[in-house]
Formats: sequence, structure tokens, C-alpha cells
Amino acid sequence: MGLHKHQTNSTSFKKGMTPWNKCKTVYERGNRITVNGKIVYEHRQVYEETFGKIPKGFIIHHIDGNNKNNSIENLKLLTQSEHIKLHHKQFKEMTQ
Repeated sequence: MGLHKHQTNSTSFKKGMTPWNKCKTVYERGNRITVNGKIVYEHRQVYEETFGKIPKGFIIHHIDGNNKNNSIENLKLLTQSEHIKLHHKQFKEMTQ
């Protein structure tokens, strides 16, 4: 397919950069499943089936750090702020 006069073949990416959707390795935030025709994160579904709807501003944390372990015993409700502080503390401990 040819380019129109006003189009170029350039991108906004610097040399050597790869668009996120072209990467071979993509960070996975968790398993996705289909529930009633809607794609959801499995850990959120497991939590909601046990405790009810997740309040706005809260997230589900994997206690053991394994985002594939979605057993209810491994899931904990945290505010976004608590979650950031927890991971910041863990990161600092790992780098010291």
C-alpha cells in the first residue's frame, strides 16, 4: 500500500525503541478469564465471589507475590496507596 503525499513512514519512536504492542515479552498483570461474556482478571473475580464487590480505589494484592496464585488465602484487599507503599518497601529491601 502506497503512502499519500502528506503521510510519512516515520514514527514517534526513537531508534531502537519498540511499540508496546510489538514487544515479544509483555508484563502480565494476571490471568484473564471470561465471566458472563466479559473479560476480567481472575484474582479480582475470585475475591469478589468470596467477599463481594471491590470498593472503588482498592486493589487486590497477591500476598506471596505470585500473580498466578489466585487462591483466596493469597489475596488481600489494599488501597492503592497501601499497595504502592508495600511494594516500595519491598523494592528498597531488595536493593539494599
